[in-house]
Amino acid sequence: MRPFVGLDFDGGACAGPGALSIGRVSLGQPVWGPIQLLRDLELRLGLVGKSEPEVLRVARWQARMAAVTERGRYYSRSFDVDPLGTAEAVLRLRDALVEAGWEGQPLMDGGSRLIAVQELEQLGHPALPLGMADRLAAMDRTLAVASRPLYDEVSLAESSELWPARWQSIFCSLERAGTRFTRFAVRLPGAAPGSDLAAIQAVLSGTQQPSEAPAIRGDGSLIHVTAETGWEAACATAAIVAPLSPEDTVVIRGGEHAALDGAFLAHGLRTQGLTSATPWRSAVQVLPLALELSFEPKDPYHVLELLTLPVGPFQGWVGHELARALAEAPGIGGRPWESAKAKLRADDSRPDRTRTLSVLQEWLETRGADPTEGAPKPVLLAVVARVRTWILSRIASAPDDIPLLSAAQHCSALSAALSSDPRQTLTLAEVRKLRASVLSASGSVEVAPEQAGRVEHVTSAAAMQAPRRVVVWWSFNDHAAPSPRPPWRKPELLALSRAGLVLPDPQRRLVERAAAARRALACATERVVLVSASSVAGTSLGTHPLWDEIVARAGLDERALSRLTVSSTRLRDGTLEPRAPHSPALTNRPGVELPGGRTEWSPGCAISPIDHLSFQSLDALLRCPLRWVLRYRAGTHSGGHALSPLFQLNGKLGHRLVEELHQRGAFDGEDVELANQATALLVELYEREAALLLRPGMAFERTQLERQLVNSVVELSRALRAARLRILVVEHPLDATHGTAQIAGRIDLVVEQDGGEQAIIDMKWGIAAYRDQLRSGHALQLALYAFAHATKRAQASLPSAAYFSLKQGKLFSLSSPIFDGAELVIGPRLDDTWHRATLSLSRASTAIAAGRFPV
Repeated sequence: MRPFVGLDFDGGACAGPGALSIGRVSLGQPVWGPIQLLRDLELRLGLVGKSEPEVLRVARWQARMAAVTERGRYYSRSFDVDPLGTAEAVLRLRDALVEAGWEGQPLMDGGSRLIAVQELEQLGHPALPLGMADRLAAMDRTLAVASRPLYDEVSLAESSELWPARWQSIFCSLERAGTRFTRFAVRLPGAAPGSDLAAIQAVLSGTQQPSEAPAIRGDGSLIHVTAETGWEAACATAAIVAPLSPEDTVVIRGGEHAALDGAFLAHGLRTQGLTSATPWRSAVQVLPLALELSFEPKDPYHVLELLTLPVGPFQGWVGHELARALAEAPGIGGRPWESAKAKLRADDSRPDRTRTLSVLQEWLETRGADPTEGAPKPVLLAVVARVRTWILSRIASAPDDIPLLSAAQHCSALSAALSSDPRQTLTLAEVRKLRASVLSASGSVEVAPEQAGRVEHVTSAAAMQAPRRVVVWWSFNDHAAPSPRPPWRKPELLALSRAGLVLPDPQRRLVERAAAARRALACATERVVLVSASSVAGTSLGTHPLWDEIVARAGLDERALSRLTVSSTRLRDGTLEPRAPHSPALTNRPGVELPGGRTEWSPGCAISPIDHLSFQSLDALLRCPLRWVLRYRAGTHSGGHALSPLFQLNGKLGHRLVEELHQRGAFDGEDVELANQATALLVELYEREAALLLRPGMAFERTQLERQLVNSVVELSRALRAARLRILVVEHPLDATHGTAQIAGRIDLVVEQDGGEQAIIDMKWGIAAYRDQLRSGHALQLALYAFAHATKRAQASLPSAAYFSLKQGKLFSLSSPIFDGAELVIGPRLDDTWHRATLSLSRASTAIAAGRFPV
């Protein structure tokens, strides 16, 4: 076997030696990166080649640090603030030492950091799982006594001196056992002389002096495609690649891949590795949500997410009903929530309802831990075990689904990390950090199958090792984060050098990467297409540094740059000059006028007459009969569930506060006692029915609302006393008919004077819109409720009615002798409003009977 290996070959195909070109693949000539080479060596020598999850290694290392941190180590203060992050940073130092050849021996005169790392290494308990550096060290020790060659020849893409010290030692052992090592020599013919590409290649290779600025003609052999977004850039790239031969083209695929594959699919091209769709993707979200909900207060948004997952513990009818209850009152344990549970409990068609209620209690209704004091580790382990049990119960129906298996792997890794963590309680912030470490270190959770006949791709410019007619660089952006400062100080470097440890030279590595970028352009013999986007997924990106080098070394002015640069907009609109490459052919089609509007709609079938009148249905019927028939006869409504906006939530909370205070008889007492009871009651209602206000960052809104509502109930009590009224019923259900239609709804407050005369009060949050309704005679809800109440009591005239603003703490009504002291609004009487409504309702009924629905 003659493998071809390179530092940047992991994770993707490589356009390597000629034998690896499309159509000329040979057995025994694999292209490997460091990970694949190490795996093959372990397979040949029978070594355990599995690295444990990194989060488990960090947790074990953290346990070692916790045992000695009180002795005043250099990391002790950081460890007290962030144990996990500090352990991760110190473990990286330890792995770097092992990769450099360290075997745990003392490092003399190296300073406190090296002494601390050596101390932790010598502890030996708890056992540190294998990492990549440990696997390399084990391979190095095993090959030191090897006597037979494992490969005939190994071809290196770069100098062995650029590889870590452990790898250099492994290469020496392999060579000593008989394996021949060679440096792969790239033979690149370059582009045809006279083209823009050839001129730039000459400048980058140094064969042309920088003072000799090349003449840029704009012949299309080198173009830089720019776009605002990654998806725009992907469409432009697909349009350019579509007419090219796959055998002669290679894509340097960096950055975000989904956009490029989506564009390839839209243009009828074979995908590079299209992400597969799976119904189990949402299973990966269950663990983070379950951990969040193990703390108080339970965020209603997280509860709603868990209830509405396409695949989750509460999918189907149960999740739908609970989500609807949560949308009505965002909290666990409120009246809508208990009503949904009662509905489930009474459903005889569901034999598993007892178990479902038990699952609901376990997942959502169990009291959580305080986020700052922390949750006991056994409780968190139980949550993870519960999620893992649920996931395993689903694996039987989808044993090969990667996201589902990954979700189970996340649970196992987090459970192992928690078990090894020395802390007995973890705060919410610590749990989030530990969870993020598990999810980020667990690898990909998606399947990305390639398609036969695709354009060849490489994962980095360094993997370009052979000539191709066309090189497309996607995406030609600066994705790399700023290089961190070397972690080692001068005394430490001297101590490591005396110990014979060889650390990688970051400067040489950067020089090699820059050379690899230039070589990628030199691999093209006809055309190079550089594609860069200004932003990807909302993140602003700069152009690749190689472009700055090209501009500077070639001395390109604005005219030359304009000949090399093409915007995706011009490519899409077909306004490129003929010399530009492969402008997609677009055909202008004449516009088609939209269909005209219709004043009415007829379904062509009989519609059942009006049999139900609520304020919402009556309002829809009078405003737009088509809307009424679609909602109340066709049953159409917007999908999904959403929590109430804050102003609606404030109004609902005010209603519940007045109702609870009335049930406790608080309105019969003094104002001070009423305010105290209201304040205490709000604390209970927040958790059950308004948990949105308990979220972080809502303290100001919660304090402001509390002040408004407490003042409002006190003002309501004063207004009732001034008018000699008392609350008779709260949330009084309507029980009346209009014609053949049953009137439905609830009157917020029915109040009564000493003489027995009754009136109704409708509580609202705002004030301006309802003043306008009274002035204009459009207070339809108030008129409907007044009619229903009068009908129930067999009264000839409608009772007095008023609005009460919970936000302003103000009672306002039309002229009425019963509401003494209320703000007077001048407008038509409620009798007139209801009379006009009945006339409109009669006409709407006639149209419905005829099968006509005005729009």
